Amino acid sequence: MCTMARHHLFVCVVPMAFGEMLQARRVAEALVVAGDRVSFVAPAEVQGVLAGAPIRCGILARFGMTMLDEILAELVAQDTYDSVCLVDLTAFALAYGARGFRFGSLRELHPRVVALDLWNLAESSRIYDVGSLRMPLQPDVLELPRLVPVPFARPSAASAYDAWPASGPLTPAARAAVRAELGIESATRVLVMPTASWQEPAHQQDAMALASALAVPPLVLAHVARSGATLVHVGPVAWAAPSATYRHLAALPPRAFQQLVGAADALLTANLSATSIATALAAEVPVVAFRSAGRGAIAPFCVWPLGLCGFLDPVLAANPLLDCVRVVELFDEDGLAGALAPDASATTRVRAYRDRVHALPGPAARYAELI
Repeated sequence: MCTMARHHLFVCVVPMAFGEMLQARRVAEALVVAGDRVSFVAPAEVQGVLAGAPIRCGILARFGMTMLDEILAELVAQDTYDSVCLVDLTAFALAYGARGFRFGSLRELHPRVVALDLWNLAESSRIYDVGSLRMPLQPDVLELPRLVPVPFARPSAASAYDAWPASGPLTPAARAAVRAELGIESATRVLVMPTASWQEPAHQQDAMALASALAVPPLVLAHVARSGATLVHVGPVAWAAPSATYRHLAALPPRAFQQLVGAADALLTANLSATSIATALAAEVPVVAFRSAGRGAIAPFCVWPLGLCGFLDPVLAANPLLDCVRVVELFDEDGLAGALAPDASATTRVRAYRDRVHALPGPAARYAELI
């Protein structure tokens, strides 16, 4: 008996949603492997995340944001889709709230609307706290079916699915080859730290977030220099001139970034919700995450420079992900040194958590349940 392939429309509305797009790409690819078709509409700025994916891509023009609710309705009406996936729920809630659109209209787009929910909003405070700003999400934000990726969300979350990256540890030869390409000696301790365009000072709309965006990079650079390691910073703007302790790389395609992380001695991040954390755990590379209670120009954050402490603290509380991540207060240099020291039990903890995540349904199976 032949079953007709289903056709799904994925929509992203935020031009800096690189992590969200990466998770959505993995879901879309799983659906294609399962025999379905996927069309993906997103801003031009994040189209690179979809490069090489077996899906049809379209560009959501920036000018359309002022009429987003009308444009989405027209977009859905252009073809016969079996579902519509919103990438992601928080992004849509903020975009609709900022423009005064009725969030409930998203449920009316199509009989089967699903939202990718990277942060598991059911456990969050649902008050998006950026610097001095407090943005409550609409009360009906949880009424859409939600697809929740783990390992960031805890495995017990409703509609959780296995989002553990398919990549694994690099062989010693592959690690050596990546380092050689960078011109880094095998004995050098390499720390990789990715940052995104939304973390740059130019993108901050709040004075507290702007001050934090400016103050953190010099502090991180000083910490790394004193540790004797070399920081390979992957981001849109260099933090310093090239030196023995600092290299800058522009944004890399997903595969190349996986290789770079796999060749590192540790991943540094100032974003406890970063998708790169899962990339490092899959490669069995230690993860050191900075967060801060705030000091001077640096406001409290768990997602730098936005903050989001109140928003995400309930999601992070007793979250098994943190058994695999070494969280360090930004100003605690001794704590950083301890976090970078060898941990004989780290791999065992990571593999135990990986096995818990692998016990969950895969993305295509969970998606099928929701529609």
